[in-house]
Amino acid sequence: MDYDSLLPPYGYATSASNYHNPPLWDQVVMPYMGKENPEPWRFLFGWNGPTGPNWASDQIFMPCPSNAQALESDISYTRKQTPDGVDRTPLNYGINYFSVVGYYAPPHLRSGNCKAGCFNGSAIIEKTDPGVFVAADAKADCGTSRCGRGTCTEIYNPNNSVAWRLTIDVDMDGIPDTIRSVMLGGTGHAGFNPIHKKSGNFLFQDGSVHRVQTRDWAQNLNGMWGRGLLDGGDNAVYK
Repeated sequence: MDYDSLLPPYGYATSASNYHNPPLWDQVVMPYMGKENPEPWRFLFGWNGPTGPNWASDQIFMPCPSNAQALESDISYTRKQTPDGVDRTPLNYGINYFSVVGYYAPPHLRSGNCKAGCFNGSAIIEKTDPGVFVAADAKADCGTSRCGRGTCTEIYNPNNSVAWRLTIDVDMDGIPDTIRSVMLGGTGHAGFNPIHKKSGNFLFQDGSVHRVQTRDWAQNLNGMWGRGLLDGGDNAVYK
């Protein structure tokens, strides 16, 4: 696929209430990982179970080795919770939402004339700062109706909404690291998964991968979140 200098979209929208439609970002990258993935896109990069026709992928494919295989019981409203979120997660990697990777809809279906949050896709690569992360270790928020099959792995950029500000200190180190939705059963750390001893691996725009401590990510080390709507409105993001 040719995305005309844009990163692939998170997924495709047909309306303001129907926006998590395939092919999703972790489906379209599969050929770059050595596996063809034609429609109906039955494989997802980073999928860690369960598999089969009732689930989003027919095969476990390149999950993080530090993650235990996900169980059917991990993908429901009644999934087991710990203070650090779900014990296991079906998708192991997530995108920087939505300053870098966002949903796409044709222009006639978008609302308003804004550059972000209106389903106009992902960032223009050359406009994205090299030190901004694109994807990282993540937890699927399997308690939402939209993601009942475990296919949501966004890492919320706190610079995009007041509601996404980090206000809760889950790991009790004195640094707020979690948005308030965790109180309603959402995952901790805004979707980021510090699976490696309070740290995680981050892929940056320049192609490098670095291990980052939770406290450093939570404090936006070197501007790694990227610009967002709270930094200056629509013109602040990479569109």
